[in-house]
Amino acid sequence: MENNNEESIFARQYGPNKGSSIEGRMGPVKVGNVTAAWGNFQPTQDLVDEFSMENGKAIYEDGSGYDPNNPYVGREKRFYQTIIYDNSTWHGELITTRVGGNNAINKGYSSDNTHTGYYARKRLNEDKEPTAYHDGKSYQNYIIYRYAEILLSYAEAENEVNGPTQDVLNAVDAVRTRSGNLPGVKDTYGTVSKEQMRDIIHRERRVELAFEDKRWWDILRWKIAEKMPDGSAGVMNRPLRGMEITENGDGSLKYTIIELRNRLFLPKMYLMPIPQSVIDRNSEIAKQSGGPDNWTNGQNPGY
Repeated sequence: MENNNEESIFARQYGPNKGSSIEGRMGPVKVGNVTAAWGNFQPTQDLVDEFSMENGKAIYEDGSGYDPNNPYVGREKRFYQTIIYDNSTWHGELITTRVGGNNAINKGYSSDNTHTGYYARKRLNEDKEPTAYHDGKSYQNYIIYRYAEILLSYAEAENEVNGPTQDVLNAVDAVRTRSGNLPGVKDTYGTVSKEQMRDIIHRERRVELAFEDKRWWDILRWKIAEKMPDGSAGVMNRPLRGMEITENGDGSLKYTIIELRNRLFLPKMYLMPIPQSVIDRNSEIAKQSGGPDNWTNGQNPGY
């Protein structure tokens, strides 16, 4: 994204003399013959699966055209702008994350190579030479708020109050058609319910705002970390997943979704513990129990 373009509302400013090393932290480890980066921040399989097909439908929906044996073909534009996947290019070099590739998946966490089978593309500057990824002079701004988030936040609030009104459709479609080059909601799904629109908005936020530090706070405020509304395991109580790709004897590829590690989120984790030193400053705080926050002796529940 070009610095200070018309969509940027509030951004931390960077320049060559006051920059960052974001490519060194997020980029592919090997770029050609250069050991360029650490690859610290990697897309998960769950994020990859949220990107629609180019016809606007999610990969798990009827009529999407998704092929699990060729999973990176025919996806929406934002997928290719956000994810470095096996056999894609970065800085003019082919990146292969398959077993035996130049950036092969590392399930054992013994090196910097990707653990999920993916690297992030979004937020990185492809014009920057790989030999300079750690020079602290990467100058793309850090976006805090931009117009697409305003549209999605408005659509979410309006949908919760009044359902999928035309204003909601207009706001969501503005993001889908501009960012993902996708057909509008009605063109894709016809008439949708409030609940269906909520799911669409949630998916749009995850895809559109990926790697912009929004997802964690969305998970918390939607209360889907511990469990989902239907009672199934929440987002943070599901295994972290990636994609392992191996070559068959005939040269074709086998794609296997793998579980990398389990995660645990307890109900108390929606709130941080109140430091005991803060409670001790006022004896009245320590007397507080119950109430809307279910305090115990001035402390958040579970701590």
